[in-house]
Amino acid sequence: MVAMNNLRSITKDGGQVTILKNNLKNISLITGDIFMKHMLTVAVAVVLYTIITASSGAEDATLDNYPQVTLSNGVITMTVFLPDEQNGFYRSTRFEWSGMVRHLTWNKHTYFGTREHMGTHNPVHFSFGISLAEEFTTPQGFNEAKPGETFMKIGCGNLEKPADGKQYIWRVPYKIVGSGTWTVKQGKTWVEFTHELKDDNGYGYMYVKRMVLKDGKPELIISHELKNTGSKTLIADQYCHNFFTIDSTPMKKSYELEFAFAPTKPDELSPNVTLTGKKLAFTGDEGSVYVRFSGFSDSPADNFCIMRNTKTSGCVKMGGDFPLSSFNLWSDGITLCPELFKGLSIDPGKTDKWTRTYLFFEE
Repeated sequence: MVAMNNLRSITKDGGQVTILKNNLKNISLITGDIFMKHMLTVAVAVVLYTIITASSGAEDATLDNYPQVTLSNGVITMTVFLPDEQNGFYRSTRFEWSGMVRHLTWNKHTYFGTREHMGTHNPVHFSFGISLAEEFTTPQGFNEAKPGETFMKIGCGNLEKPADGKQYIWRVPYKIVGSGTWTVKQGKTWVEFTHELKDDNGYGYMYVKRMVLKDGKPELIISHELKNTGSKTLIADQYCHNFFTIDSTPMKKSYELEFAFAPTKPDELSPNVTLTGKKLAFTGDEGSVYVRFSGFSDSPADNFCIMRNTKTSGCVKMGGDFPLSSFNLWSDGITLCPELFKGLSIDPGKTDKWTRTYLFFEE
């Protein structure tokens, strides 16, 4: 079943529909100095933002109204939100717009929520990404752009640099000047997104992301291909936020993580978190968490981890076919998020390809 609001056409297996074109209209948000200097205060910021925008016409649509597609391989059923310039589930400037999963179920286990604890969903607020939200962290051309000129955020669009003299920061809702062109193809077990974007400063790319449910297996494969179509090198880190909430269980002592490597114990590790060898466990009801791990090698063999809900037996193994550039762990007390980063440096005319995999199981 596919719901694609306000789109002119929908395709059958292997078909194609172009759903976005250039020039997203001016989207601006009310914001202020409510953000603290550390990521752990994001939850507070979202609450304040929701209060501010509730009386100023913030969008209040049900999730059914956002364009989405449901895929199934007979083992996994997954509903994915589609990018849409006017009606998309996410159209802010932090996460790229494709591939956020509304539901994923396997063997009666559920793996993602829509983060209702944050309040009514706001598609143009930077923090309202969910599930497999991905981000290219470094903007292209920010430092060289003058105030009022544009810089590029891969997967989002060409953004206007403000005149405040500040460095780029992911939590600022920059004005989108042009959003490029998104194209979507789909089949019964897969969906593919293509995003093409150029600017007047020498940056450009074609980005293809394909999400596939493996035939007869409890496995999701997400392949990425980024081609530099401009005249300047593209440099960024790319990661998936992995907003997991297995079986609707908040992040408490029922969760544990197992790494492919033995992480060096970070100084900021909470007393309610124990790290023994390759395993991390929560011994209390931990609140917000942000940890950067080290100790991994430059081999792709170190690029995976296993998350277990010891209360419900729902588990997931996530990883990639590339060396890690960073490995972070984040939680707001509800969702638990291992973040596996890939470094990118793509010269003009060149292409980089990488894959992320998710294997769902129980034990």
